[in-house]
Amino acid sequence: MAKIIKIKTAFSIAEVLVTMLVVSLIMVMVAPIFTKKNAVRSSVPPGEWTCTLDASGRHVASDGSVAADGSYCIFKPIPGVTDYSVYAIGGGGGGAAGSDSGFNLVSFGQSVTAEIPESGSYDYVMVGGGGGGASYNRIFPGDPRGRIACNGAHGIFKSGTLELTKGTQISIQGGYGGVGGERRGDGFSATGVVSCDSEVSREQDGGESLITTRTNDGEQNISADGGSAGDKSKYSGCATAELSASDRNSLISFTGFSSNFISNLGRGGSGSTCMVAAKPGTNGLVMIKSSLVSGGGGGSAGSVAYRTVEKPPFEVIVKVGQGGGGGTYAANDGYQGQPSAFGNYLIAAGGAGGHVNATHDPTHASGTNGEASPLGGIYSGSSGANNAQNDMDQNQGYVLVGSNMYGAGGGGGGYDSSNGFGKGGRGASGIVRVEWH
Repeated sequence: MAKIIKIKTAFSIAEVLVTMLVVSLIMVMVAPIFTKKNAVRSSVPPGEWTCTLDASGRHVASDGSVAADGSYCIFKPIPGVTDYSVYAIGGGGGGAAGSDSGFNLVSFGQSVTAEIPESGSYDYVMVGGGGGGASYNRIFPGDPRGRIACNGAHGIFKSGTLELTKGTQISIQGGYGGVGGERRGDGFSATGVVSCDSEVSREQDGGESLITTRTNDGEQNISADGGSAGDKSKYSGCATAELSASDRNSLISFTGFSSNFISNLGRGGSGSTCMVAAKPGTNGLVMIKSSLVSGGGGGSAGSVAYRTVEKPPFEVIVKVGQGGGGGTYAANDGYQGQPSAFGNYLIAAGGAGGHVNATHDPTHASGTNGEASPLGGIYSGSSGANNAQNDMDQNQGYVLVGSNMYGAGGGGGGYDSSNGFGKGGRGASGIVRVEWH
């Protein structure tokens, strides 16, 4: 049997050395290629590209690449650049106009309940219900018309101011008018007097007017008494049925109601003769309203968004958000700013518009009397006594070159009793910026 001999093979030292020499020569040959590529990359200097809006609202790109109608910018990728740092700011929200809070609660006899919307001073007026008139209780011979009993008295007038906190529950009720008296004759008595006592008189006092406030600390009441009913045994020396002229004038000034309407509030009912029903009193009044006036809230700044974008394969459409308009009439919220976008890669939302009645709202600072709120734009003068005009208004909200107002929110308008409301300021337009290194 033949013997099998296994021979082991391997690279000799000479062969290994030759292989290493060949690899070294190849590396030397390709080195210029890598060096050239790196040289091309390093030849692209750091730079930046921006897109903004001009005074006409047209898009403006730093390299002039803009759509023909100015509706957007066009970002063109830079040869040799692989990564871009992109950030955007949305348009700022517009400020709200100033406003009167307009809280007004009134009752002419019914119960009315509400919640106090803002902490502050609230003025009120009250008149109790008028007392019912009386029907006279007898008739003397020789007086065919009989005697007329007394009228009911007017309700009590009261006015004042309450310091109320937000959330307080308040109930009001104007006092009801008292019922008038009614008596029927039962014929002549032996003395020649017609008695009217066969049916019980039903004249009533007027009801009280009432304000009730309820908080966690308890309940408080303010009342104005109703007028007393007429006296059935008297036809002279009666209580006054009408409010005084000064009280009526105060009511007219406070409520704005006509003098004829006011003259009947809480009036005592007319008295009558023995066989005639007397008139009832009229209902009283409670009216409470706010003495607050509020500056509009400043608009919020546009949001800021940042992202690293790898080399986009195509040109990118870029949109810049306009700032939101300010409130232009009383109690008008500011408008939302528009978003800014770098294609589908990055979107920065616009700022929220300011809210009305924002004086006591910690999230929307007030622009009282035309001053800019902390969230709003810089106040630099006014075309009206209480307008929250700011730098953005001078240029319709489009930020001028070199300004740092991009995305700023508009200031809120003021309000005062002499000049009324002020318009809210416009929010600033946004920006899109691209940088590479």
